[in-house]
Amino acid sequence: MSSTQSDLLTSSKDCSKPPLSSRSLRIGYIDGQPKRVNERAVDDQWVAFMKEHAELVAIKPFQMMKLFGGSIPHWHEQYPHSTDTLIERLRSWVQQTGVNTIYVNVPAIIPYLMHARNQGHIPLRFFIIAHSVGSEYWLKQWVAIAPLLQPEDTLLCTTNSAYRALLNISPVYEMALQEPLCISISACDEPRMKRRDEGRARQLLCIGRVEDVKNIHHVIELAHLVRTSGHEVHLMIAGEYTGANQAQLEHYRSRLQEIENQFESSSYVTWTGAVYGSQKEKLLAEADILLNLSTDPGETFGYNLLEAKAAGIPVVCTKWDGFKDIVTEHVDGMFIPVHWETDIPQLDVYTGASIVCNLLSDERLLANMRNEAREQAKRFDYKRVMPRIIEHLAAQASIPMVTFDQPRENLLHQPISEIHDYSTPFLHHLDWEHRHILSLLAESSAFNYEQWMPLCKPIIGHFADGGIT
Repeated sequence: MSSTQSDLLTSSKDCSKPPLSSRSLRIGYIDGQPKRVNERAVDDQWVAFMKEHAELVAIKPFQMMKLFGGSIPHWHEQYPHSTDTLIERLRSWVQQTGVNTIYVNVPAIIPYLMHARNQGHIPLRFFIIAHSVGSEYWLKQWVAIAPLLQPEDTLLCTTNSAYRALLNISPVYEMALQEPLCISISACDEPRMKRRDEGRARQLLCIGRVEDVKNIHHVIELAHLVRTSGHEVHLMIAGEYTGANQAQLEHYRSRLQEIENQFESSSYVTWTGAVYGSQKEKLLAEADILLNLSTDPGETFGYNLLEAKAAGIPVVCTKWDGFKDIVTEHVDGMFIPVHWETDIPQLDVYTGASIVCNLLSDERLLANMRNEAREQAKRFDYKRVMPRIIEHLAAQASIPMVTFDQPRENLLHQPISEIHDYSTPFLHHLDWEHRHILSLLAESSAFNYEQWMPLCKPIIGHFADGGIT
């Protein structure tokens, strides 16, 4: 037995004890820590929820990379011969661990594993989540995955708007399972004790990545407008700076510094950096309103909105993508309209500030929204959602895999437009139709936000409130 096979076999000992009804479902997953804190928070909870309902088999990231000979770039260099090695190692792992489904929470490797599975006719179903659709990185992934997906696989689409975007890429995505991300809400039945100290500034919270697509500059402007309207507010911005590259990150950092100087916001804006666990819980416990003004093309669900609901916090957010599936307007939150008639989505910060001022002026309304937020959060309780997902995965795992296409050795080197039928002429629009999967996946992001948004508009124009229908 090779060292790679031995390492992979050893990893199978890390598994949970599921209910007897799901013992036939054995799910492999990559047991690593995403670099971004927000992704880590979602993935850690997701895996924990699955462990309560199915048997999980962990594989460490370095062990997964051994399947590829150490790295994806090295695998690229050896293609197509590297496919044979990947097939052999993947088949050996499946046989040794008894895994029949793999939850792939490292998106960069999904197309390669699917290709090896298909070429080797390996009885392995894939479980993947559409955490994002419209960003340049993720759109490349969905273009690559479309010709490789099998009917026995499970693609979880967490919002209707994301589902529509996937269909704008390929009709193969009609098979997607539509279920939301979920959360533990065991404590949300207990009323939150809100301090009503006289003179205390009301707490506005913005939590998530600090990036131009998240419109943090508009969040600061909104807080400034609320203050000039006579409301004493303090804004907490919790998150880590992110971007496609270091230059983009530094450019936005400088822009935010200019905004802070313009509005003299240092006295009423606090930057906490990335928060996790008890730090995040403390911020949520102290917040009066959560703000999220994102127009991120990669935004799909908005997990911090769900965290706010479970904590009993009203939300003021852009009417954008999956936010519309999570927040119920006038019940547990309010929307700021987003229109996309020009190249870049536009939101009205003055309207957002007016909404916040109205909420802060009506304590009864705020209290009702807190209660409704907790009540609405029950729809996303993992104890309700996860059993439905596990039932679907178990049904998929019980179906013999007989739908493989005939192997095509150089599939990943063929022009994309020749190996699959896509829904719209967006490949031509993006100048991707003559590209092949390997070159597309290997290429780093080529566009900034202003350049990318008009290019991806045929796919995600409906994300905006006044966008394409």
